[in-house]
This record gives sequence, C-alpha cells and structure tokens, in this order.
Amino acid sequence: MGMIRGVSADTAIVTDPATGAKQSAVVHRCDLLPPLATLHVAGILHGGSSKYGDWNWFKIPMAESLNHALIHIFAFLAGDTSDDHLGHAACRMMMALERYLADEKFGTLVRDLTPYQVAVFQDDRPF
Repeated sequence: MGMIRGVSADTAIVTDPATGAKQSAVVHRCDLLPPLATLHVAGILHGGSSKYGDWNWFKIPMAESLNHALIHIFAFLAGDTSDDHLGHAACRMMMALERYLADEKFGTLVRDLTPYQVAVFQDDRPF
C-alpha cells in the first residue's frame, strides 16, 4: 500500500454504471476543502516562507505550533485586531496536524525532512 490511502497503484478500481468508465476509488474529498480559507492559509505560508524559509515550519514541534495557535485564538477572542489571528491559528493548526500525522506514521525518522522528502518512505499504515 502507498503512503497515502487511496493514492497508489493498488487502489481499488470503480466502474461508472452509466458510462462504463473506470477509475480509482475515491477516499478523499478534496473538492470539499474550503477554497477561500485554504488559499488564505497558503498566503500566510507564502509570507512565512519569505521570512523564515521554505519548510521551516516542519521542523517546529507540534506542541509549539499548538501553543502559537492558541495564542492567536485567544488574541482573536480578546478582540485584538493587530494581526490576522484566525488565519494564523488555522495555519498553525495545519502545521501541528501535519507534524502529528508525520510523527505518528514515521516517528523520529522525519525530524530533518520536509513532507515531500517523507513521501519516499512507505509502510502499511494509511493516513
């Protein structure tokens, strides 16, 4: 099985009964991701990349990203408008989730790798 469940050569094939067309079975609904929020977080990552370097965030421990997310959430709830607190909280939550998923799947193996470098490793546990 590939690294990501549903995205590999051994993914089940489904046939459309109306057309007979065949394709891989869908196990992810990327079309349901919120486009405005996703692009907003991508913009925050662009700014962070310019300031800290590409993939710097992947080296940050999950607990630190969670702490920063909470700081932004509490600042937003307190009415602070000096920063894009919701956007930064969402971005930090995604960073923490990615760190958690990578660590769960690969352990300490990924400490100095980017998510793209991690993709070369395979095991039997799908995300």
